[in-house]
Amino acid sequence: SLSAANTDGTTSYDPQGAPAVQHTFQVNADLVPPEIVHTPHPNSADQTGPYVITAMITDNVGVDPAGVFVTYNKNGGSNTTIGMAALGGDMYSAGIPGPASLGDVFNYYISARDNAEIPNHGRDPATGTHSFEIVDYYA
Repeated sequence: SLSAANTDGTTSYDPQGAPAVQHTFQVNADLVPPEIVHTPHPNSADQTGPYVITAMITDNVGVDPAGVFVTYNKNGGSNTTIGMAALGGDMYSAGIPGPASLGDVFNYYISARDNAEIPNHGRDPATGTHSFEIVDYYA
């Protein structure tokens, strides 16, 4: 409760009826993971790269910009994780590096965490990976 006294001796309280009546508020744990909206990378004839992955990532509390990643592999090899850069407007981007050869398949997923005290994690796709292939459009 708050109180304010004038020099004439009158005192006012907030809320009215304080100290018997108190202001209250509730703190709840954030259990909502970030939401990732992403259009999967299409097949590409580009053998040089990078292959730019973009996503819109939002959260009810806030996305941790240091916690947004693309994890990828080429042809099912070892996974590599790279950070996604915040572009503004809830957009994030990263470039999967080339080079690649015809027939190579890149598999990837996007992950993000929020700013909650105990961070929540979002993933796109929820399981598995998105994939795109290096193809010859002129074959």
